[in-house]
Amino acid sequence: MKSYKLNRSISIYLTVVISILLFYNSWVACETYTDKKDLSPEKIYYLYLNKIKEMDRKSAEDNLKIGKFCYKNGMIREAEGHLQEAIRINPKLIDKAQDILDEIKENRIRQLYEEAFSNYSADNLYKAKKNLETITSQYPDSKYTIDAKRLIQKIISTASRRNEEAILTPIPDNSFELQEILSSFKEPEEKDKYFSDLLKKSKILTGKVLDKNDYQKNQDYILEALKTLEVALNSDNEEIKKEAEKKRKDLIKKLFDNYCLPFTASKRDTFWSYLSQIQSEEYIEKISKEYINLGTKYAEKAEGISKNKKIEQLQVAFNCFYLSYSFFEAQENRIEAFKKMKLAQRKLRKLR
Repeated sequence: MKSYKLNRSISIYLTVVISILLFYNSWVACETYTDKKDLSPEKIYYLYLNKIKEMDRKSAEDNLKIGKFCYKNGMIREAEGHLQEAIRINPKLIDKAQDILDEIKENRIRQLYEEAFSNYSADNLYKAKKNLETITSQYPDSKYTIDAKRLIQKIISTASRRNEEAILTPIPDNSFELQEILSSFKEPEEKDKYFSDLLKKSKILTGKVLDKNDYQKNQDYILEALKTLEVALNSDNEEIKKEAEKKRKDLIKKLFDNYCLPFTASKRDTFWSYLSQIQSEEYIEKISKEYINLGTKYAEKAEGISKNKKIEQLQVAFNCFYLSYSFFEAQENRIEAFKKMKLAQRKLRKLR
């Protein structure tokens, strides 16, 4: 009995020692390798949280040091915050921090221009123009500004040549932006024209949905058209509001007729919101079945591929099962969807 207790005590002691050593080794690894190639984003962020707990927030040097760490590991927003705080506390550090801040700014402008060119190449004229206008308004002295202005004129000419000027009608991201747009109009007729142009824009966007196999592009066009119609519902003109509501209902059905896939959690939630607005129980049941079939297909595609691709496929599968589970009426179908959803979730947790 004594021998058993002794052996058990030794076993517990060794377990504790091994755990401490493993923790120490992992911590040393985190401290030694801080390049984003060596650590996952989660581990880098965990290390960052530990660093800011230990830092003196009023120290310019500490903010500078952590700002450099964040920049090296791809945490750009955090890097900007710490570097700007370092300069605020001690302006003499501007030479050490400003080079990185300038590089961050240059990269941001370059990304905006590349995104604009990509949108232009994909015939997404409105988004391309919006990217370019951000450059010309916020960064007028950048080396990309002249090219941005030229491309804006090219976009305007392209839309005009196609008789699609309405495609460039601005869509506000929130009610504040909408009020800002509306306040720029002096006459009621100008407001009516703006909302009428939104109706035209939604028609142009919907007309671009052609290839039933291109799920990603189709859903982007339809979601943009729906967003346009939702803005048009703010019109004081009853005829415009009535037309916008009718088109919106038709377009929600078109969205699901094209079997749009929820590639991300935000799109999954958007689809959930639109599905909940459909009145036909029979149609919802049909879509729920299609989503469970699509989820099964993507879960099967997740076998035997690279880790990142596997995560992407399983995320789509999980989102599909989530929608099926949320809207199925039949209990046996809900149970099946729930089981598949939990299985996909477990696989995702193991991979992450």
